[in-house]
Amino acid sequence: MEKIICIPTKSDKLRISVRITEEMVKDFRECKEKAYTLSGKDCSTCSWGDLTIGDVGMCEMDEVRKAVGKRKYSWGGDTVGKENC
Repeated sequence: MEKIICIPTKSDKLRISVRITEEMVKDFRECKEKAYTLSGKDCSTCSWGDLTIGDVGMCEMDEVRKAVGKRKYSWGGDTVGKENC
């Protein structure tokens, strides 16, 4: 199953949506757990690794972190964020 996250922007001309898979949630949580350890998580092996805007990873964006970081993640293909993503 997957979920679509809509990330708000300052422009009404741009809409960003990210399709989040179960693997991405797993990688996100693993990274969060390892963030403050010496071992860390290797971004090149992560399912988020190639999802960037400029030099900012999608996993670093507040809206994505809020949605994916929830402990009880509801799967069902619904949309989080702006209504008309």
